[in-house]
Amino acid sequence: MDNLAKKIKSADEGDIDAMVGVAEYILWEDETVPVEPDMFEKAICYLKKAIKAGNTQAMVSYGAVFYNGRGVPQDFNTAVHWYKEAADRGNIWAIGYMGYMYYYGRGDLEVNMEKAYEYFSKAAMLGVPNAYYKCGDMFLDGKYVEKDTKTAFKLFSICYNMIEDYKPLDCYPDVCRRLGTCYHKGIGTEKNLEIAEKLLAEAKFFFKKRKDSGNIFTDKVLETATQEWLEVMRELDE
Repeated sequence: MDNLAKKIKSADEGDIDAMVGVAEYILWEDETVPVEPDMFEKAICYLKKAIKAGNTQAMVSYGAVFYNGRGVPQDFNTAVHWYKEAADRGNIWAIGYMGYMYYYGRGDLEVNMEKAYEYFSKAAMLGVPNAYYKCGDMFLDGKYVEKDTKTAFKLFSICYNMIEDYKPLDCYPDVCRRLGTCYHKGIGTEKNLEIAEKLLAEAKFFFKKRKDSGNIFTDKVLETATQEWLEVMRELDE
């Protein structure tokens, strides 16, 4: 972060946005290493003050601390509490995260595809890219909605077009993998191994970057993308 000392000064003087910015820098700039205890305490103190002031991004980041077990034992219930609090106050990212909580049944929540679709579709309408591909997943598998592979492919494509230029690690490799599978197997579109290979190679590369950044949920999807990419390469060689 540029001018970190200046930002910390602003945060210490009561600037809520500066508190959230500094806290997120401390917590998430490099997830491959533990946060030093004194800096962790500072970050959490900033987030709690921002939450008290009603800042929904602080609620999301505080929930993420528990979701990821960043400096604390992993606790999905606490994560759900803060994601829902932020979602109820209109934070678009928290709305999308609540979709995940119901889709996977995190913490004490039971899997509830109706609730998941409600949150994902709302987040998508508000412009959250991840929510588009998760709605696509639900159409692909016929979860709550009627199975419709063309709609799934369309939603994956919308997501890809939204983020192709800036390639966020939390979304870009996921949608590349999904589109790669669609082109590989002819799901919702015509089969095209050349496009499939390019998309799966992108997925593999960016999943590796995400894993190297310290993300704890990436191993399985990296393996899946790698295996399918190898399968497409073999088919291209035949």
